[in-house]
Amino acid sequence: MDIEKFNRVNFRSFLKAISYPGTPFKIESIYNSYILAAASTFVSPETTYYIDDTDKVKESAAIITNGLTSKPEDADYIFSDKLDIELLSKSKSGDFLNPDKSATLFFQTLVTNQIQVTLSGAGINGKKRDSLSIGKDFIESFYKKNMNFPVGVDVFLLNSNGYVVALPRSIKIEVL
Repeated sequence: MDIEKFNRVNFRSFLKAISYPGTPFKIESIYNSYILAAASTFVSPETTYYIDDTDKVKESAAIITNGLTSKPEDADYIFSDKLDIELLSKSKSGDFLNPDKSATLFFQTLVTNQIQVTLSGAGINGKKRDSLSIGKDFIESFYKKNMNFPVGVDVFLLNSNGYVVALPRSIKIEVL
């Protein structure tokens, strides 16, 4: 398995996803894990991360990335095998002088239980109707975390079919 090749391909998909919010892009799994694929793509020895997943994924991420593990509130990258509002709330948001000192979060979601939303903001021409595997409580927490733009967090939703959708901090989400 050529992990560097997977990282290059996946990075391009993550980049497209953040450029076109709400649009799904395919990523490749690493050892049957999309969370591990995301961690491998973004984490480096100079960054901190937190993973809420199986021990096997945590151990593999430590070996593949050589990144520094940390508490969720201190992590540059947070990965979870489920949508977790508490992790979203705990994550660092940066400040007005250093908005780049915020976390990027990756959540594995189910393909089912989707709600209809309208997305607007940077990367979207006008408004876009979409279906996302998130709840109203997640949207509320996302809004609270990102209400003082440019301070906030960016979120990637990874589904079990290998697609990633990005919700950058600049996006507005309305439930239909």
